[in-house]
Amino acid sequence: MRDVDMHTHSHYSDGADSPCDVVRKAKEAGLKAVCLTDHDSHLGLDEFAAALKEFDLDGLAGIEVSVYSHGEVLHLLGYGINHTGPAAKTLNDVLQTNWRALNSRIIEAMNKYRAAGLVDVTPEEMQKTVGAKGPIQFKLWLRDYRQRFGGVSPETAKQEQEKGGVAHASYDKKRFLSPDDGIKLIHEIGGVAVWAHSGRLLLKDSIKHELIFTELLETGLDGLETEHAENRGVEYVLVELANRNNLIRTGGSDYHGRHKPKATLGNHGITHDEFLALRWRLGK
Repeated sequence: MRDVDMHTHSHYSDGADSPCDVVRKAKEAGLKAVCLTDHDSHLGLDEFAAALKEFDLDGLAGIEVSVYSHGEVLHLLGYGINHTGPAAKTLNDVLQTNWRALNSRIIEAMNKYRAAGLVDVTPEEMQKTVGAKGPIQFKLWLRDYRQRFGGVSPETAKQEQEKGGVAHASYDKKRFLSPDDGIKLIHEIGGVAVWAHSGRLLLKDSIKHELIFTELLETGLDGLETEHAENRGVEYVLVELANRNNLIRTGGSDYHGRHKPKATLGNHGITHDEFLALRWRLGK
């Protein structure tokens, strides 16, 4: 159990809980700070900020931006971001392309479900029924819909959307922002850019990881998420990379509530002292 969880999701992306519930549960778990990092969305951050005050918990506004490079979809965590006024307009304008990429996969998946006679609602109706918020549709919510209203098991709902499944669909990866644009966006709205769970790629293709890491450094990468379940077995490599390049080290559970029950708040993260050092660096 760590003091600070810097990677969580709410129902404004593909998490099951409201931002307020994320904060409340973090407080109940004994955490000293928590960050909300919804996928390509800032819409829960006002509620998140209010909840931090209500429950007297430390935290930073965040986001997880999808980017595409060398055949891979990568995630960049932005911490300490501004999300109101001009920054909100910047986020909405720049992230439109990511929203279209994400939504296109769900539209295709639901068309396949409809053709198979398994689902007969629109993506918007599905979102409303399950309680998802915001303009983006996610596969975890579609799985949730199949479990709750189709009577299938979590394993079946997942298999249906995987390769070979009745509703498998792929998004057009090339629609996503480039890493350069993703890092520029995070910097423009006052945040630091951190490569999320890069151990996933390191374990799959270490040569490609090195190539992308070098390019991200040249573009202005500020940090690496060294503490994450998908980094298991290569944490020491990522810590060494971060230290050698004077990068921020962050960590988090990737909490999604009931959508990912094994990812509990605080099961990965950083110490409160490390978090305070990051706040000092950001001046927030």
